Amino acid sequence: MPNDFSSPAVSPETDTKRGSIDSFVSPSTPIRRLPDSWNIWEQSLSQAIRQSLKYGSSQGISDGERSESGNWRRSVVQLPVLSIEGLLDSVANMRRARLVLTMLLHFYVHTQPPSMDDVVHIPTSIAVLLHNISKAMGMPPVLTYSDNVLYNWSPVDLSSSTPSADDELECLTSFTSTPDESHFNLTSARIELRGNDALKVMKLLFPTQQSATFPDPTTISSALLQLSAIIQSMTSTLLDIRRGCDPTIFYTQIRPWLNGASPKPWVFDGVEGPDRQPTKMAGSTAGQSPTIQCLDAFLGVEYLTHTADGQIPNPTIKSENSVLTGMRSYMLPSHRTFIEEMIPRGQKLRSFIQCQSPSSGLVEAYNKAVTALKEFRDAHIRVVTLYIINPSRSAAQAESVGTGKAPEKVMGTGGTELLPFLKGVRDRTKEGLL
Repeated sequence: MPNDFSSPAVSPETDTKRGSIDSFVSPSTPIRRLPDSWNIWEQSLSQAIRQSLKYGSSQGISDGERSESGNWRRSVVQLPVLSIEGLLDSVANMRRARLVLTMLLHFYVHTQPPSMDDVVHIPTSIAVLLHNISKAMGMPPVLTYSDNVLYNWSPVDLSSSTPSADDELECLTSFTSTPDESHFNLTSARIELRGNDALKVMKLLFPTQQSATFPDPTTISSALLQLSAIIQSMTSTLLDIRRGCDPTIFYTQIRPWLNGASPKPWVFDGVEGPDRQPTKMAGSTAGQSPTIQCLDAFLGVEYLTHTADGQIPNPTIKSENSVLTGMRSYMLPSHRTFIEEMIPRGQKLRSFIQCQSPSSGLVEAYNKAVTALKEFRDAHIRVVTLYIINPSRSAAQAESVGTGKAPEKVMGTGGTELLPFLKGVRDRTKEGLL
């Protein structure tokens, strides 16, 4: 991924202050459509969704469906290259523009039939606009968790001033318009909303960025027990995905659209300089969740869970090859900064607790919080097994009948070999117990 996307050209996140974040989700209800000057993007996206364009590698896709996808892609190529100048003064407009343009991008790429080409060319009509808006926001030009989860929901009751995970929510835009995709996206959004309470606990122990001392042990213990309960509620929310999202529909109709620029890199036509080089990027994945990464940082176990090779690394050495560390490049800059500033504070908190008397109850409270995080990852593995691993194995077995073809490794939308990676992170979370 081009390195200079990590620093925004402007500061679009006017609703957050450096070192102080109350919520990773949008503090105000995201807008449903862009202003009229950019309505042509909305119309093109609506057409793709309305026509139920098919994933290019789908089994049984008809000639008529391929023709329909081809006609839509040609219409995208002909879109004018609009200026983003009028979008830069509005956080809400920039976020909506990112969502619309990245969904157009993924529709354009993933409706293409299988090809022997080494790269995928992104037409100037999308490439230049998405490059510019992404550079302005400090994010890569690909659909991320921030786009389709953090800023893609709305409370049904718009009079609610502080939406919560228990409110009735709706997903604003999706690839398939199925209730299953909405439920999938909103499950993640509810987890992030529950994470707001976790951020309150963190602020209780670290009221300012410069906080040099900790509260008394009783206050810390109480906060950690609160955090355990919050993480447990996040786990329950995660498992509720089974109530509204069918595994087969997710695997065959929803998940393919989330894939990023892999295995074939993308070339952004019309973009000048190094950013036009063939680029591989991860797609939207739960590994980009700022709440979960922040919990790792706060509990001081980030140096365990973010290691690249499964070995316990030196906590003072940043593992540049860590998949989870790399996923921060797909977050909003303020979220990335907040997590990275939390890491040394979390390590100090963990060290402080290690030095306390067992009778203080601090170690027990801390271990309950770490155990809750480990159990969240247990639940995530169960969900991934149900929604990805099992359907993938069934599809591979069906494909191998009569061909002798060996099943391929199951890869995540983040580009990892899915199950070994998740189990490794879960196991290293458990190693954080004191």
